[in-house]
Amino acid sequence: MSHASWSPGDKTSRIVASASHEAILPRATLAITHGGHGTTLRALRHGVPLLVLPMGRDQNENAARVEYRGAGLRLDPASDAVTIAATICRLIDQPAFAQNARRIADALRTEAPARERFVAEIEGLAVRRRARPTCAA
Repeated sequence: MSHASWSPGDKTSRIVASASHEAILPRATLAITHGGHGTTLRALRHGVPLLVLPMGRDQNENAARVEYRGAGLRLDPASDAVTIAATICRLIDQPAFAQNARRIADALRTEAPARERFVAEIEGLAVRRRARPTCAA
């Protein structure tokens, strides 16, 4: 898709008030977000590049990390429509963004599931606690 061919009425794009990440991200070409942890991580888990328009809190740091890893770009949320449209087209037209997002998705898949990591950490703490000498009064 080139910048000249994209328009807000494009039938390949939808704007919705609310949607399940898991329902749309597997089919998405690009995610546009304010950069909160939830959407950012879920998009990356699905290998979807991001356009991040941070509005505060941790969002600026998340946007910086996405950009640093080449998995997306960030813009000021006050950017005009022409700038946003050009950035969307850049993210879609340059395959490196999708490739880098997929590389992150692959890395996330190789990590142990969070529940298993949590259990292992708790068990490790219990073992270390039992191994420490106790003082009898």
